[in-house]
Amino acid sequence: RVCVMLGEACDFKCRHCIQQDIHSGIKKTVSEKLIKYLQHICDLHPGIALQRRDLVKISFWGGEPLLYFKQIKEIIERVDRPNAEYSIVTNGANLTEKVVEYFNSLDRGVIFLSNDGPDTAKVRDANMLDSKEFCDLFNSVNMRGIDSVIHAYNQDYYRLWDYIGVKCGDIPIAHEFLEVNWAMPADLYSVDFEKYRQSCEKVTDNLIKNILAGNIECREYELYWRAISNLHQVLQREAKGQPTSLYPACGPYRYASHIDLQGNMYVCHSGFGRRGVSKGAKSALR
Repeated sequence: RVCVMLGEACDFKCRHCIQQDIHSGIKKTVSEKLIKYLQHICDLHPGIALQRRDLVKISFWGGEPLLYFKQIKEIIERVDRPNAEYSIVTNGANLTEKVVEYFNSLDRGVIFLSNDGPDTAKVRDANMLDSKEFCDLFNSVNMRGIDSVIHAYNQDYYRLWDYIGVKCGDIPIAHEFLEVNWAMPADLYSVDFEKYRQSCEKVTDNLIKNILAGNIECREYELYWRAISNLHQVLQREAKGQPTSLYPACGPYRYASHIDLQGNMYVCHSGFGRRGVSKGAKSALR
């Protein structure tokens, strides 16, 4: 997985955003270093993808990626490798028929919508799924999903799933825990832990029922192994008096490289620490 950092420009001011404005010097011009690096990674066929080892997953990150649609198209067309999968996580405000048609024309082009369920507007600038016109447009995307943050307004998994199901049908939902910045409003992290415990118990009970029935293609299975199991590990380590972290190595992105349009490498796509021009880009250029 490679996270291409386009820049931090965004037309939303989400109250739980953790984007750090420390790589504002990123130029909007796509460099030859970046293209050569992405081609090089694709040609290596790296065996790091947990599910489909033959694909290199290239994720476009902002800010808001669709503010950089021109650069996204240029990168995709210049990389031109059959084993590349391209994805964006967008707030949806700039999703158009043109964008949908372009991603649908790709062999593997995925659009994830950031949405936190029925109370999304309490956290983000707008809940795009409250618009029928937007739902019709988003549901015309061939490969689509939801990226959802779990916080005080979004702590009931089944309430979230039911809402998304009505708006978008049965589509993949990624769950991320709120990363608390103590300067953010307290209502975002004032979780009712008893209600959250009940939600987790319901997930666990239904997970067991599904497994006993031979069904692992269920939301509970995906959620448990990608999110709730992390909480269990934290509690187990705390019980043993061991150091704990609720955010173990940035989830699936701990295996990713993070690179901007100029070929500079970063520790994280959220803006933590530039590491210099990638050696892979330099060797590819040679």
